[in-house]
Amino acid sequence: MKMIVAVNLTAKYIEDILDSIKGGVLVKNGKLTSCELAITNIGRGIVNSDCIDFGADGLMDPDVSYGVFIDRGVDGVAGHYEITRLTTMANFHTGTLLNNYVDVAIDWNNTVSWNAVMASVVNYEWDAVLYVRRVLLDTKRMIWGVPQYALGSTSHDEECEQLSNVFKSNQDYLICSNLTARAPSRDLAECSIPYGTVYGLRYNMAFLMGLHSYSATAEPTGEPCGYGKQRNYYTSLYKYINNGINRGESYYTEFQMF
Repeated sequence: MKMIVAVNLTAKYIEDILDSIKGGVLVKNGKLTSCELAITNIGRGIVNSDCIDFGADGLMDPDVSYGVFIDRGVDGVAGHYEITRLTTMANFHTGTLLNNYVDVAIDWNNTVSWNAVMASVVNYEWDAVLYVRRVLLDTKRMIWGVPQYALGSTSHDEECEQLSNVFKSNQDYLICSNLTARAPSRDLAECSIPYGTVYGLRYNMAFLMGLHSYSATAEPTGEPCGYGKQRNYYTSLYKYINNGINRGESYYTEFQMF
């Protein structure tokens, strides 16, 4: 896909766009993780199933508690909120890369309302494609840093197909990128990590396009953080959510990749 740049993509422009949307970072048993949530509306979100603890029976561990830090986008409101319910996507199976997301219900106790604007397609003439990772500097004082971001596209190279048969068979629903971000802290990861979410920019708006699903690597190089060829894959979230999200609802379809 050719990226059509119709706006001046300055740092201020991008940061203003990021201030117009909300994102979240997962907390597990009170400890911050590197897992990012796609906040679809206030009270609902989506997280990668790899961030959730499952038992040998394939069921979620009931002894693990989860929460989310939601950033200051839209209205300056930021906070820590409990997650009250986790629901796996239809046709999800542990150990596979198919439908590997979890629907998150958030105990949102604020009067502010907000809905994400979803990107209904991946391959579109976006002004830009923005890969984002939120940065929480201080959990006690709720200090957020400027999100890390990178401008990319939804096109891909041959390595994307060579490293993932799932991607090769599902290119209408998956995005592949070699872009990586710095880990928020060495406590979370010592090496670079994938960006958490992907947005399409158009009409001075950010359309939520995808959430990190999985990564694939070739043989490691033997060097510290030497992954060799690595590609990160993001699934189009629109395939799981119908247009009801813009009415404050959150409905997940039984879409299944093949």
